[in-house]
Amino acid sequence: MSYTEQNKITREINKTLFNTSAANYFAPIIDAFFPNNSLGCIKAKVINIIQERDDVISIELKPNRKFNAFIPGQYVETTIKINAVNYNRIFSISSSLQQLNQDNIIVLTIQKQKDGKVTSWIHQNLKKGDTIEISQAMGDFTLPETNHDVLFIAGGSGITPFRSMLYQALEKEMNVTLLYYCNTLNEHLFEDELNAFKNDNINVIFIDSNNKGFINENHIKEYCSDFANRKTFICGPAPMITAAQNVLAQLGVDESNIIIERFRPIQLPTQDLAHIKGTVSVLKLNKNNIEVNSENNILETLEQNGVFPKHGCRMGICKKCQCTKKSGMVYDKLNQKYSQTNEEKITICTTIPVGEVEIEF
Repeated sequence: MSYTEQNKITREINKTLFNTSAANYFAPIIDAFFPNNSLGCIKAKVINIIQERDDVISIELKPNRKFNAFIPGQYVETTIKINAVNYNRIFSISSSLQQLNQDNIIVLTIQKQKDGKVTSWIHQNLKKGDTIEISQAMGDFTLPETNHDVLFIAGGSGITPFRSMLYQALEKEMNVTLLYYCNTLNEHLFEDELNAFKNDNINVIFIDSNNKGFINENHIKEYCSDFANRKTFICGPAPMITAAQNVLAQLGVDESNIIIERFRPIQLPTQDLAHIKGTVSVLKLNKNNIEVNSENNILETLEQNGVFPKHGCRMGICKKCQCTKKSGMVYDKLNQKYSQTNEEKITICTTIPVGEVEIEF
């Protein structure tokens, strides 16, 4: 049976029996007979694990032939099985495209999160020779097609996509300034490697916030005086991203020239959203006027009411839960913006309805 035929059978079973993917039910069975064709999942073998810091490791993976390629700055979704339960997590590819082309290896650099079930398991249990599942590369946190000058602002483990992007920028001879923030100087990842990037076109500045302060206007003006003529890319902890956005706004940088990658959703105080109330109706599923509490989102509320849309990261990053809003307005907790009332695509894991909203999968 071909891989295409397997997928076709699974889709038909899914349509008949389930609201959610049938892969969770049938993957173990089919994988037993077709170990190299696990329902579209990409198998990746752990070739090496490098201890970058006490709480950070880099995992070298060799994906099977199904993995196409990636654009520097993109991420993959991993599926980690813990006690027979699959958990999906997103990690940026921190290695260069050249390493994939030459050695068929990609690298995921993973920080152990406080109270993080999956990252803790990866740090403690994943070992050389293991196999995990990954998705194709996704995301639009990528360099402009033209050789536009860019400013990178990274915080902590937010350096991971930039490491990959710097290799591409070096090859394209792009003008890059990287401001890399950590609490102290000994926390910066890949320091020797980043120093090696420095040349006439690439400028790397390591900033320890405890000594030089949090990101501010003076830093931008001092280290990147022509910031107004550059595209600015930001990746790191949520407080740093918010601070960087505010600083750039104060400096008059147009929002369209700021590109952001978030590893975690913004945590907004519930009381700030208490005034937002609404209902969601799912067309063609006879699910009408379901009330959505501002503490939740549309995806969580639908699941509580027996509707299980396709989803992935639950953070608004992978876009797997994106659907069509046919009418009404939603508030996006991630972007902190209200939508228009016309038909458009929305990500239901980060949105809540404002008034009556109709959606369609």
